[in-house]
Amino acid sequence: MPRSITELLKHENSQLIEDIILKLLLDNKGIALTFNEIEFNLIKEKQSGVNLGGKFFINNILRDLIKAKKIISIISNGIEYFYLELD
Repeated sequence: MPRSITELLKHENSQLIEDIILKLLLDNKGIALTFNEIEFNLIKEKQSGVNLGGKFFINNILRDLIKAKKIISIISNGIEYFYLELD
């Protein structure tokens, strides 16, 4: 369904989702989380607006955070994990 760009911009919240992901990883510093664990926490966080089926844009936000060197990903035993670097 087409939507007005002006209306979409009023509710744009990628920065909020990025902040929630960073806080989640900070709260779990020293622990790596899977994509599914991050997605589950975003779904629980009602203000994020994330629901099932949001995998594509969550993945884009995670990739942007990795490119910006704000988070790190590692693949271990065939599973990708995300975490913050230890001090």
